[in-house]
Amino acid sequence: MIEQNKKEFEICNIDLWHSLGYKGDGIKIAEIEGFNTDAYFLQDKVVDPFNRGKPGGSTHGTQVLDVMLQVAPDATLYSLPYGLISDSLHIEGTFVEQTLPYIVKENIHIIGASLGGINNDLLNKEIEKAKEKGACFITSAGNRGTKGLGDFAKSDIWMSVGAVGYDDKLENTYLKNYSSRGKELDIVGFSGLYIHPSKEGYNPFQVEGTSFSSPLVIGMCALAQQFFLEKTGRTLFQWELEKFIYDHVIDLGEIGWDENYGHGLFVLPHPDDIDIKKYVPKYMEDEKMEIKLQINSNKYYVNGIEKYMDTVPILNKDDRTMVPVRFIAEAFGAKVEWDNDNQIVTITY
Repeated sequence: MIEQNKKEFEICNIDLWHSLGYKGDGIKIAEIEGFNTDAYFLQDKVVDPFNRGKPGGSTHGTQVLDVMLQVAPDATLYSLPYGLISDSLHIEGTFVEQTLPYIVKENIHIIGASLGGINNDLLNKEIEKAKEKGACFITSAGNRGTKGLGDFAKSDIWMSVGAVGYDDKLENTYLKNYSSRGKELDIVGFSGLYIHPSKEGYNPFQVEGTSFSSPLVIGMCALAQQFFLEKTGRTLFQWELEKFIYDHVIDLGEIGWDENYGHGLFVLPHPDDIDIKKYVPKYMEDEKMEIKLQINSNKYYVNGIEKYMDTVPILNKDDRTMVPVRFIAEAFGAKVEWDNDNQIVTITY
């Protein structure tokens, strides 16, 4: 983190999450844009499967990746291509032919786009397929003020992020005039952040635009996804992630949702305060599961509760304990089915 971003990071609890070990470890983030391979702070930090990076390449993409890296320094970053040619009947280009298949194949968790994009039913259906596999799509709202959001943001397929700033003297958060607003806006994040220059030895400088509030939110989502991955064994799907975000916002405008701030400013809660089951309904907390049974008895106990089997455990000639699978499986909450015709037991957990 750059020192000038300290207050914004404190408000969003990013520094708190870092102190607790959440820095994006195990999470993959892709930016749909090229980058400058000469940038010293990105050296060996970006996976570039389609050679999007070039010496002296995209300054904008480099800056976006910088913000992501400051928030989620242990995440794996990717640079993927964006190229689209489309009409109402046909869509083609590198985004559909290369990027989306790669996202699914590599199980990339979060995809960011700090560009306008297009809102096309054919494209949206392709993106939905990737979302069903667990990918989450987050985009900048745009810098058009009251003229509305960019096309990606309008699609309602991507989560859209507007921009707010923090005034140190007044100690308040305010809407950036350029931040696109409208009925499709989801949330806001801080812009006016400081980033590294591409070459060492120069001072950090400030950048403006929803292009930079969006990667801040993406980095925060990476920290949250690391939490859920470690606690539940999987990351959140986009609809689950959206629910998590909407539950943890500072409402800056009208009560509830409004066109200027969406649901509000996303702020990470303390990890200890997260109700995991609310976002991963089938999650079972680590709790003691004790099963006691006795050879040649149909009585057994699950966490001390007496139950009965319709047959009994036995010892075979090799002193192996043979236990009816149905009762063990059902004790752990699994469903057991017997296909008599094919002599097959199916256990579904």
